[in-house]
Amino acid sequence: MSKVFKALGHPTRTRILEALGQYPKTYSNLVRDIGLDPQVYAGTFNHHLKVLMEASLVEKSKNRSEYRLTSIGKTVLDFAGKTTDLYIKKEREVDTQ
Repeated sequence: MSKVFKALGHPTRTRILEALGQYPKTYSNLVRDIGLDPQVYAGTFNHHLKVLMEASLVEKSKNRSEYRLTSIGKTVLDFAGKTTDLYIKKEREVDTQ
């Protein structure tokens, strides 16, 4: 479980999860979709992808060379979205008091 929390602890990794929440993507499309220049950030991006894979949130398909969310990754992304929604709702309640 600590690997999952570590994986969620960096904004680049959460952007990767959100991008893969739409559909599987190739390495180049994924780098582009999260707004990184692959020639500048290739090493950093690979590190973040490795952390997500070690936490079993992302996997690489064997036949198409695409990255996709695992079932755990989908659950974590859904949970993060719901938690964010609840947090925003709570903040609005505090602001109106």
